[in-house]
Amino acid sequence: METGKPVLMLCPKPLYPLRDGGCVAMYAIWHGLSLYNREVDILTATSYKHPLDLTDLPAGMRISGVELDLRPRLFKALKNLFSRRSYILERFRSEEMAARLREKLQQEDYAWIQIESLFMAPYIPLIRQYTQAKIVVRPANVESEIWMRLARKAFGLRKLYYKLLAGRLQREEILWLNRADLVLPLTDRDTATFHRLGVRVPMHTLSVGMADTLAPVEVEPEYPSIFYIGALNWLPNLEGIDWFLKKVWPHIHRRCPDLTFYLAGRYMPSRLRNLRMDKVVVMGEVEDAKLFMASKGVMVVPVLSGSGIRIKIMEGMVAGRPVVTTTMGAEGLDYRPGQDLWIADTEEAFAEAVEYAVTHREEAEAVGENGRRLMLQHHNIEKITAQLIDYCR
Repeated sequence: METGKPVLMLCPKPLYPLRDGGCVAMYAIWHGLSLYNREVDILTATSYKHPLDLTDLPAGMRISGVELDLRPRLFKALKNLFSRRSYILERFRSEEMAARLREKLQQEDYAWIQIESLFMAPYIPLIRQYTQAKIVVRPANVESEIWMRLARKAFGLRKLYYKLLAGRLQREEILWLNRADLVLPLTDRDTATFHRLGVRVPMHTLSVGMADTLAPVEVEPEYPSIFYIGALNWLPNLEGIDWFLKKVWPHIHRRCPDLTFYLAGRYMPSRLRNLRMDKVVVMGEVEDAKLFMASKGVMVVPVLSGSGIRIKIMEGMVAGRPVVTTTMGAEGLDYRPGQDLWIADTEEAFAEAVEYAVTHREEAEAVGENGRRLMLQHHNIEKITAQLIDYCR
């Protein structure tokens, strides 16, 4: 790998603006490489949910997009039943994307190709045709696990369909990862899972580097208060917040009747938007997530399933917010329980941890500061990027 060559990033959605955790994770790769003076070309899929906004881009960001129709289509889904391909991945296949990718590979000699997420991995055969550059895949999650869990929770024909989707996705997940030169999961758990499922190419766990861009806003937080923020079209997030509202919040409300819970997030289903619970304020999508986090007291992140790393927890910790989460929610973080964040895995323990955090403000603020220090030291963006470059070299 020659150090002077640029890197090509292939993304499933625009990485800027930082609309969600996936964007933050991809942005960290671009930002980190830029700190090392590496030129980066970004080719991204765009969609109705994730349009490409070319205004106010960070200096030096070179990004172009291809519009894909990622809406689930009944006819295409039915037609897909008669193939062996994963419909989830099939939606990202595009002749226009292939043409734009081919054009870039013919015009430039890249140091390596950085494929962000499994969804863009089916372009690996095309990449092999036009370059000798190494191919690095960074899967955000073990995607098939999410659909396996959907299948277990569903009933009837939906259960059978989800099981079919999960099985096909898992088969292709292993197929495409084994065609890469290097796989970089976000957590040790995901690395172990891919090994168990049959990924045999070199793998290293590479966490997400956090830039010091979420420094605490100078605003007095509402204390005591608790809050949640996250995309609620993702199954593990929705499952976690349902558990919190049904099982945990009644315990907290009984112990702390004056405590307010603020619920914010994109793609909030109507049953949550229309929720009526005492001292629960439903915010929906907030205009400024950074200001929202800074203005509230304690961050709660109930996570019961899934894989990957919870970027929102990392953002909250960088912003100095004390966090209460589960063991699975803190997966991939090198934390000290009770010092950098609070861990609670049962409804009673979660309620107790929240009660303690909101009634011991000085200790909570110390935990918030410790968490912020942890992010800026152990998840330092320059350190993580140095690991990436070393692995690729």
